[in-house]
Formats: sequence, structure tokens, C-alpha cells
Amino acid sequence: MLIGFGVGLVAGAVAWWAGFYGWLANELGGSLSEVVPCLLVSDDTCALLAGVGGLTGRPVYSPVALWAGIAVLAIGIVLHLRRGAP
Repeated sequence: MLIGFGVGLVAGAVAWWAGFYGWLANELGGSLSEVVPCLLVSDDTCALLAGVGGLTGRPVYSPVALWAGIAVLAIGIVLHLRRGAP
């Protein structure tokens, strides 16, 4: 159950990142590949872009969402392996 929830969180975070930064990159004439680091961390560039994007009223992506999903997924996998379930 935790594995599925973790996968859902990771997928949702990636979709949120792609939607937010994809739209922003398109508006600013860039590409989504330029903001791949923003998926995992919030460096100065990501923070600046998030600030600009936040002015539009869109929900600003946070890497915490992805890390939370990864943590839940990892816990689910560990618990699954400890139980020895198929």
C-alpha cells in the first residue's frame, strides 16, 4: 500500500514540476530540460524562477513533494521486503 502511495506521490510531483516549470520555460523562451535540477533541489535559479512563476498565482513547485514521495516509496519497499511478501 505504501509503495503505491509513494509511486503516486512521485508521479504527482513530477507532473507538478513539469506543469509549473514547463509553462514557465515556455513563457520565458526556455526549455524544460534547462530546469531539470529544479525537480530535486531549489537552487538560486530555481528559486528565482519559482518567484517569477509565483507572481502569476500558480502553485509553485517544491522539491519537498518529490522527496516525500521517494521517502514513502522507500519505506514501503523496505517494509515489503522485511515481511517477505511476494
